[in-house]
Amino acid sequence: MDVFEMATEIVNILKPRKELIIQAIEKFKVKPRLEVVLWFSINEEHSTPAIGFETETVSFLGEIGAFIDIDTYKH
Repeated sequence: MDVFEMATEIVNILKPRKELIIQAIEKFKVKPRLEVVLWFSINEEHSTPAIGFETETVSFLGEIGAFIDIDTYKH
């Protein structure tokens, strides 16, 4: 699992709709966010995911006033 890659893919889909997203944020008075939910195995043989965001992703989220929320759980 690569959070870098997944976030970049999502932002690439949303970028062409940036103005519509900003209009919706203003109209509906919502707070946009990128939510990342990760479940970590307690089995030490399993690798952990790469967690991070490309500059382009962070810039886009800033432009629309979004924040990033990362939740982690063990199973």
